[in-house]
Amino acid sequence: MRLVDRYEKVKIDARITQGSRDLPRTEWRFDGEVDDGVPPDAAANRGWRGGTGVAELTMQNGNLTGRTTTVFPILHVERTTGLEDKDLLHDVEIRVRVSAGANLAISFQNSEVVDIERVLELERAFPWLIRTPLLPGDQFRTYILQPPFPVDSSAIRHVLVRPTDAVGARFEIESIRLVFRREHLARIPSGIGWHALSGIYRETIVSRFPETSSIHLKLTKRPRLDLYIGTLEEGPITFQVAVARNTQSGKIGEAERIIFNQTVTTPHRWEPARVDLTRFANEEVTLSLSLEAAEKGALGFWGSAVVRNPGVPPPTRAAGTGEPPQGVILVWVDTLRRDHLDVYGYGRETAPNIRRMAGEGTRFSRSIVNATWTKVSTPSLLTSLYPSSHGVINFSDRLPASA
Repeated sequence: MRLVDRYEKVKIDARITQGSRDLPRTEWRFDGEVDDGVPPDAAANRGWRGGTGVAELTMQNGNLTGRTTTVFPILHVERTTGLEDKDLLHDVEIRVRVSAGANLAISFQNSEVVDIERVLELERAFPWLIRTPLLPGDQFRTYILQPPFPVDSSAIRHVLVRPTDAVGARFEIESIRLVFRREHLARIPSGIGWHALSGIYRETIVSRFPETSSIHLKLTKRPRLDLYIGTLEEGPITFQVAVARNTQSGKIGEAERIIFNQTVTTPHRWEPARVDLTRFANEEVTLSLSLEAAEKGALGFWGSAVVRNPGVPPPTRAAGTGEPPQGVILVWVDTLRRDHLDVYGYGRETAPNIRRMAGEGTRFSRSIVNATWTKVSTPSLLTSLYPSSHGVINFSDRLPASA
């Protein structure tokens, strides 16, 4: 039983309102006094510099203004804080007015120095993917750009902005803001998300201190809760799981009993956890998930939470046998070239074990994957669905529970 499948019926106690947490912002505004720590030679523009294709860059009337001289004008700034953080970028918000052009784009670099000529050279082969259409005119507009791939804060030493793609256009930028995941989650209610810690993504119940999420479950013969816990917070977060037996009417019939209590002190990594529920076997219970933390609104991730019934055969039986269906062991090798395997006619003996397996089984000569990318192709193999059906096309897509 996957807890995310039951989340629509979850009761949340002590719910806190979104936006109640005051987190530091990564933002450049071009009005008011110059911030402390900005180098004197860059103070006039808040540290932003014009690269190739930008002329007359200056701060005027609370905006960063300039004129483009090529189709690929570049503005850039170097970040001096947040470079040790592993939190992921959620989106970029840019408030700007441009006189002409079709696209606004942004990119990041982690190098010590930005080589603008090298940036232009790479762009011809790998166009900037974080972009959005522009609406040129006299009005200021707020554009929200979301990266199609994960970018963590530590990889954003330099921010590069292409304000437009037109020659001779005027631009006026009111603000540029990087919104990271902690700040984004503080603005929305607790719930289900698809979150990564140290590059490992899990379907996640996101909760915040002092909320408690309660889920009613009918447990099985040998129940066990398997999950992963993690946090984005620098301070310690204690994860607690409590269980209470329900009455026949479905209400809680006894005081909750804390059966799991574990403190996480290292952020941005998953820690596996296992909770024995056998004392509540075959009973209806209320399972409660809660956090303890020093700061109200502190975040905790409950990843891949599932109640299993280990050691008990599945209820289905193989047709006509009365026995449980047999499993299949799939050995899946990624990016292995067929034209370099001797079993498919390559001259060198590169893979004798694969050749031996083929000799003992069946070798297919016309097996074609549904996509050239692992994330898209693998779900097709495991579900017998085309990508257009299972829905995994881009990096942020995930396989739905129904599949």
